[in-house]
Amino acid sequence: MERADIYQIAKHCRKSVGMIEKYYAVHINIFTRHRCHQCRPIGNGDHQEIPEEWEGEQPERFKKAVEAIHAAADIVCSSYDKLVCTARKKFLP
Repeated sequence: MERADIYQIAKHCRKSVGMIEKYYAVHINIFTRHRCHQCRPIGNGDHQEIPEEWEGEQPERFKKAVEAIHAAADIVCSSYDKLVCTARKKFLP
């Protein structure tokens, strides 16, 4: 589901979907901030990764960065799933 579809769903549903959509958007922003602050571009710049040297030189920083990004990604995925399930319940009998 694309971003425009989410806003369309939120527009036509009750508060519960709108609230989930806002929660979803907040966690996308949190994930993006973690990624921007913890990751560096690799290759031609199309991908990002946590610097490999952190694993050996700064293992605690590496561990915290991996955990923060994974936790934020998990919340984004679960809030998206909740948004879709709630919207389906509202639209489908």
